[in-house]
Amino acid sequence: TQEGWSTSDGSGSAEYSVGQSVSNVSLNLYPHWVLKNNTIAVKAVSAEFPYDAKPHAAECSVEGEVPEGFSISSSSSPSVQNVSDGKKTASCTLIIKDETGADVTESFTIISSKGSISIKVAETTIGALTILTDENGKRAVINGNYAGNDETEITSNIVVNSVTLDRTFNKNKISTLYVPFEIDANAIDGASVYKFKTVVWNEDEDRWKFKVATTGTVKPNTPYVLLPSKEQVSFTINGTVTLNTETEGEEASNGQWDFVGTYSYISFVFDKDNPVYLFANQERDGAKLGQF
Repeated sequence: TQEGWSTSDGSGSAEYSVGQSVSNVSLNLYPHWVLKNNTIAVKAVSAEFPYDAKPHAAECSVEGEVPEGFSISSSSSPSVQNVSDGKKTASCTLIIKDETGADVTESFTIISSKGSISIKVAETTIGALTILTDENGKRAVINGNYAGNDETEITSNIVVNSVTLDRTFNKNKISTLYVPFEIDANAIDGASVYKFKTVVWNEDEDRWKFKVATTGTVKPNTPYVLLPSKEQVSFTINGTVTLNTETEGEEASNGQWDFVGTYSYISFVFDKDNPVYLFANQERDGAKLGQF
């Protein structure tokens, strides 16, 4: 708004007020303007960024108006890049320029609000598999009880530092293991691992018996029999392992029987013409826990 009149263009103050009467004077007068509302509010927007190995800073939210032709630029500090950086307090800085490009920030009242920023572990879910990524690398978590509709399909190599099998086993009850990476059998804590040998008919028990053999290495995408000695089974990985569900595994077949693993949840329907034999994960229909 116009505060008054000045005798020079760009004068710092008004020498004559609006409506003031003067006489017997010859003057060149210039309008003297002041900002009607010079309050600008800026807020650092709080945020939690998924880890991506890049630095991140808070966005600045600005409220308030400047005269036509003026410009506002904002920046925030500090930035965060790693999960270990923790939560940091962020603040924003404003620079306001007039139509000539001159910095007129000090002509405004700046109300600044701070926010908080941090980095969280990035999560990628592929069916039963979750990949956790931070500055320390990638960690894989396998949901051993997964019953979702999405298949665990890994078509490109994923290199991880550790693998956690999230499942509670029944001790000393046969189960199975089918993983998309290679690991030494002795690096599996809490269970013994066996490979498929054959299936034979047991006359005394009037049922099929699943026969196994010892193995020194668990190959990727190859089914194995697991005999847990603990409720939790863990993998000791020195360095890294590579996950890929398309890596060729070892054949588990004797010509008549195929031992097959799957990365998707399957609901089987009884078909006497095409029988499927499973290891019982629970006692039902006369089958004992872990029975073939």
